[in-house]
Amino acid sequence: MKILLLGSGGREHALAWKIAQSKQVEKLYIAPGNAGTGNCGENVNIGVNDFEELKKFVYTNHIDMVVVGPEDPLVKGIYDNFANDLSPATSQSSVRRRREPCSKARKTSPRRSCSDTTSRQLAIRLSTEQQ
Repeated sequence: MKILLLGSGGREHALAWKIAQSKQVEKLYIAPGNAGTGNCGENVNIGVNDFEELKKFVYTNHIDMVVVGPEDPLVKGIYDNFANDLSPATSQSSVRRRREPCSKARKTSPRRSCSDTTSRQLAIRLSTEQQ
């Protein structure tokens, strides 16, 4: 699986470090990344809010999943931007949202997600496989 991780902070470095350990990951790209993330994957010089360039990169490099670390692209609509601009060969249902539970949510309720707190991450799955 080819993954694009968005962000350049400590959170994204921790995510890159852990994602890179998966045997399912064929290639990990980090945009824009930092010196530490360069040890986990390949840094790509694209800003987290440059949705057009990100889409070009995703489709050119056959990225299977985009993991969004920072909140800014989420607030600016990266999910909707990808979902609204799919090629006809890719169904809308193949773009999936997945919010991971955060540590605060795990302590209070197993069903509570990070959407109830300020710490959020979003994974956009872009493959045509049905799951």
